[in-house]
Amino acid sequence: MTANADSPPWWIKLILAALVALALFPVYRAVDGYLDQRAAKKAAVAEFWRREHLPPEQRIAEDKAKEESARRAKAEADESARLADLQARKATAMAKSAAIAERGRAACLTWWRQALNDPDSAKIEEADGAFNDGIYYGWISGRAKNGFGAYIMATWDCQLRVSDDAILPISLTQRRAH
Repeated sequence: MTANADSPPWWIKLILAALVALALFPVYRAVDGYLDQRAAKKAAVAEFWRREHLPPEQRIAEDKAKEESARRAKAEADESARLADLQARKATAMAKSAAIAERGRAACLTWWRQALNDPDSAKIEEADGAFNDGIYYGWISGRAKNGFGAYIMATWDCQLRVSDDAILPISLTQRRAH
């Protein structure tokens, strides 16, 4: 195959074709938009004439049905908004509760260590708890040296009153030694 000397290279033809396509795209969109508007106007005129030929009782019934449908749609939208607001408040409350529970856990561990004979010997096996009605109920399972220097394994229960700005201890009791 031989190339014509007057013909531009293939890549220039490709670039020109892309430029023509880019130039014609807004024209296509304008024509498409015009056709959509025309179809909408045509449908509106057809609906007008359809309603003109209806008896008054049927027109009134259609109007009532449209009003009822709009009322239902508004009620559903209001209910959806209410549920979304409720879910957002619940998520915020759960995040706040989790943060308060974490503060309560840290406070219980600090209080527990301070109550031990040898705080440096403390080894935590598990520590958990829950926040309910302003009180953090926690438990700590671990081991520490007793007054005689021997390690004991035990579980302690901790109760704290937790608010946004203060943590007040209620009780720290040793449940059992293992």
